[in-house]
Amino acid sequence: IAKELWEHFPEVTALPFRRRYVDDLAKATNSKQESEKLAKDTSRVLKNKLDMDIKGWSVAGEKPPQEVTKDGVSVELGGHTWYTEADVFTNNIPPICLVKKQRGKLPEGVFGYDPKTMKLEDYVPEKLTRRMVTSAVAKVWDMLGKTTPVTLRLKYDLRKLINESPEWDAAISSQARALWLQNFATIENIRGLVY
Repeated sequence: IAKELWEHFPEVTALPFRRRYVDDLAKATNSKQESEKLAKDTSRVLKNKLDMDIKGWSVAGEKPPQEVTKDGVSVELGGHTWYTEADVFTNNIPPICLVKKQRGKLPEGVFGYDPKTMKLEDYVPEKLTRRMVTSAVAKVWDMLGKTTPVTLRLKYDLRKLINESPEWDAAISSQARALWLQNFATIENIRGLVY
């Protein structure tokens, strides 16, 4: 099927084979007309050849269709949030949460650190562990690499924790905790970075 699609529909085939992240397809085009044609052709070919339906298409400069948005103004795309009308992206770094998940979910009523209602020093436990720190760093995910300078520093500091104590659940030193308070503040500062 892939070979047939490449031979007969190269532009359409490039989307699912080269421009896909999990179930998202994305491609910049030179004009709105080119975008509309590509969307129409792709929907038609995927439906006819693979019996695959496309939920909806979003275009820069326009509101996203209701079926692909949760809030009416943005679309989740490759781990980022795309505000289609303004044509800007934000990273999807979640609030810092140092509570252990249970069966993949946070306990009822736990949402993580909220800078509007609490101080970071009060939120971060005195017995901060390498497991908690590693979990917070792992949530800073950025496929496009916009936050790489920050994440490299976080990983370097995480490596220093391993050298200090290889134990996952032992409390880190007060000096290391002070450093990680600064690092958590940095993570909070890059949350919602727009580009």
